[in-house]
Amino acid sequence: MFDRFRRNPAPKPDDQYLELRGMILRTTPAEVGVAPTSELPRVWGLVMDTTWKKGGYTLVALADGTTSLYTSTGGGFIGCGEHPQVAEATRDALRVVEEHLDHLSPSIDASLPPAGEVVLRALAYSGEHALRAPENDLGKGRHPQSPIFHAAQNVITYVRLLQESR
Repeated sequence: MFDRFRRNPAPKPDDQYLELRGMILRTTPAEVGVAPTSELPRVWGLVMDTTWKKGGYTLVALADGTTSLYTSTGGGFIGCGEHPQVAEATRDALRVVEEHLDHLSPSIDASLPPAGEVVLRALAYSGEHALRAPENDLGKGRHPQSPIFHAAQNVITYVRLLQESR
C-alpha cells in the first residue's frame, strides 16, 4: 500500500562508469607519479560523487593534472586537465581540499551516495578522507565544507566550457 511513497532509487550505474571510478579509488599516488609538495603536502586528489534520482557523476581531479568527469550512464570527459583553464581550476580545488582536510574523516567506504547527496573524497598520502552531505547544503553554503564543493563545481564548469568549445 505504501510502495508509492518510497523514494525511487537512482538507476543502476553503467559498468564502465563503475570500473573507471573504481580504478581511481584503487590508484596510489606512486602509480600517478605524484609526491608531496609545499603547495600540496597532504593531498594528491579529489573525487566527488554526486547522485540524483536519474543518475549521477564523478569528478576526478589529481595533482598530476588528471581531470575527468564520468557520468553514471557511461559517458564522460577524460583528459580535460591538459587544458590550462581546467588544470588551473583543478589546482585551485586541490588547494581548497588541502585547507579543509582536517575537517574530513578518514574513510574506506567507497560507496556512492544516495540521491540528493554528495560524497567529497580527499585522496591524501595518509589515506582517503571523506564526507557525505546533502547537495543543497553544500551548494547553498550551509555546510562548513561547502568551499570544497564550490571549488569542484568550478572545475566542472571549465570541463563543460571546454566540451562546448569543441
